[in-house]
Amino acid sequence: MDTDELSLSTYKGIITEAEKFNHDLILQFGVLASGCKDDDDYLNQAESLIKEWLQVKDFEDIIENLFFGKIE
Repeated sequence: MDTDELSLSTYKGIITEAEKFNHDLILQFGVLASGCKDDDDYLNQAESLIKEWLQVKDFEDIIENLFFGKIE
């Protein structure tokens, strides 16, 4: 699926809000959409990704990777 296929509410809730924070962050959520089959799948995977980031012991590494292109 492409981000163009997300519902307007999902797009606004994830992509638009991420853009307000940092452009690099929307890239992560945009790429995530390519592996999803529908809105629900996308929202579940976005939530899982955020939870994964928050569980990392060295959260500063995640932030650095997100905003400086080193995310795996």
